[in-house]
Amino acid sequence: MHFNSQGIFSAENLAERIFSGLAERGIVPVFPLEPKVLARLLEVALYTSLLHEELRPLSFRLGLLPQRLSNTRDPSLDRISIHRFSVARPFSVEELRKLALASSFSRSLLGIAVDEDGELKIDGILQTGPLWLRAQQGGRGGDKSIFPGLSIHVLGAGNIEIIFAGTPIAAFHKGVEHQRRLNVFQAAWLRKRFEHFRRELLELSEAEAATPDGTEKVALDPMFFGQLTQQMLKRMIAAIRAANHGGTVLLIPSELQDLTSTENPDLRVRASFASSPARARHRALMLDAARLLRSLGGGILTRTAGWDEYAQMSDPALDLIDNALFEESHFIAALANTDGAVVLNDRFEVLGFGAEILCHEMEVPFVTRALDVDGEFVEQESVEHVGTRHRSSYRFVAKHSGALALVVSQDGAVRLVINRNGQVLCFEHDDLSVSNFVL
Repeated sequence: MHFNSQGIFSAENLAERIFSGLAERGIVPVFPLEPKVLARLLEVALYTSLLHEELRPLSFRLGLLPQRLSNTRDPSLDRISIHRFSVARPFSVEELRKLALASSFSRSLLGIAVDEDGELKIDGILQTGPLWLRAQQGGRGGDKSIFPGLSIHVLGAGNIEIIFAGTPIAAFHKGVEHQRRLNVFQAAWLRKRFEHFRRELLELSEAEAATPDGTEKVALDPMFFGQLTQQMLKRMIAAIRAANHGGTVLLIPSELQDLTSTENPDLRVRASFASSPARARHRALMLDAARLLRSLGGGILTRTAGWDEYAQMSDPALDLIDNALFEESHFIAALANTDGAVVLNDRFEVLGFGAEILCHEMEVPFVTRALDVDGEFVEQESVEHVGTRHRSSYRFVAKHSGALALVVSQDGAVRLVINRNGQVLCFEHDDLSVSNFVL
């Protein structure tokens, strides 16, 4: 929280800090923005977040408009369907509480404008659609900056994000400013962990694409397969969080996959899947995507096609592949709804689910928690206050150094667990605060 010298929450102090953050990032507001306006927005949003409506926590988005909706339309809002109130509503905690239920978090914002007297008003509902979520949850066609100005995302009691043109500026969790925002998908160690699979796919794709004279028509970005898999995992995490149940996904080296089908002291799997094309679907979809991307990329000036081209191209065949990846994510997430872990190998084949993690001989009283995405700065953490889901994952990773555990708590917290130099190292992945909302 931000407090004044008397220890009282100060929206003015927070507004000044956010303005400094914008300047540090070199962000120039598209819309006029005054500190006192931002302070009022933050104050009302924060206090409204603490309320409930019909026993439901409130989740909504506010968008600061460049002008009253009754004035000449701003071209930056052309992709948004604007439903203007015939009479602007007062900007107050009680009014936001009532209107929040009519404004779907995933698909709309409450448009906030300044009237002729300098007072904030709720001017209407702006229908953005859910594609802005896709950019965070994974998938083609996402547009995180569809609203070009400042928006405030309210996600329950004391949970607020301040966004500017799709760029996070500040975030609060239970009223306390969230200082660390770790996007583990940016970590070098994670890319290296699955480098062998990316290389295998790239070699297969290049061999298939080579012309008789040994050249390629369109080169493929070596990181494409990793980026596409990353989007699938983001969607999977989003779907697990949306279920409000939590879950564990174990990614194990291929040489350990017999643990899912034989008696052993480490895993007891309720249901394992037989080897089949369906089990290897992720690999097939990756190659299908690369094949189609090359065929559609003939007009690419750089002669290199990758995730950006895949995300921007409009083609029904790419849509089919993307939908198949979407379903793959939801399939894994649904398996995670049962008690026990979902087990994948390091080629992302689903081996089984409902796995009880044993490894009882392993004692892990403490783990190391990373303070940055690559684990260069760490602190020790006791396991005394975590549940069975986390403790069992720690034991498995402690015993099998090549394994990776992805643990989603019932409250939506996401933790990746690896073994580094004999120590159980945990990474809190927290760039997906909106992941409990689905497209």
